Amino acid sequence: IIKQQSILKSMEEQLKKHPISLAVEEGEGERVIDALRYASTLKDPVAFANEKTKKLTSGEEDAYAGGEIFAWKMFQNVYQILQKFEALKGTNATDLGEMVGSLSSDNELWLALVLRHPSVQTLNAAEFGAVICSVVVDGYKAGNAFFKDPPSATIKSVLKELEPVQWELQSEQTDALIDFPVHLSVDAAGMVESWVRGTSWRELCKETSLDQGDICRMLRRTGSRYSIL
Repeated sequence: IIKQQSILKSMEEQLKKHPISLAVEEGEGERVIDALRYASTLKDPVAFANEKTKKLTSGEEDAYAGGEIFAWKMFQNVYQILQKFEALKGTNATDLGEMVGSLSSDNELWLALVLRHPSVQTLNAAEFGAVICSVVVDGYKAGNAFFKDPPSATIKSVLKELEPVQWELQSEQTDALIDFPVHLSVDAAGMVESWVRGTSWRELCKETSLDQGDICRMLRRTGSRYSIL
């Protein structure tokens, strides 16, 4: 408990120093969110820049410029990452970019990269569900829980192949001060694989130390992402 409290305190201190937290304290939180939402629509960033310039030259107060600097920088960083991973070519969406725009997740680019991976496209329904779980469920709680049935060898192999992609995206986001989650949780994948294969709720609950509420949340989160594909 003491160790966990120390970790929590350290994380809280890091969050307070994060640029987004500082922006929120300065009253710029909504502008950051608006910029990121704009980026996610894959609209023309040049037009966005021109729109901003027009506002500045049409007599807007100088505070607008100062307030939008951080939000604009965040937008540029998201734009550059989308280009880096070939979701954008210039200002146009590629096939991957179109997929990113059609998804709904905490990190649409990460989910799209996983879905486009050749090894993922050959999986059966149970295996596919397990992979979806691993990339949309926060692995912290799952990593500290007991699961009777580990994921199959096929799932372990696929997740192993996804690790370099995860690392590259996480590294690019960190450098750009972007904190979208890039989950890859192996632990809960076996439970979801078992669930998709038809294991009953009673048996599913016996296979893990997680309480029923946590199991339900994991399955619902996986199912909701599964349903939009």
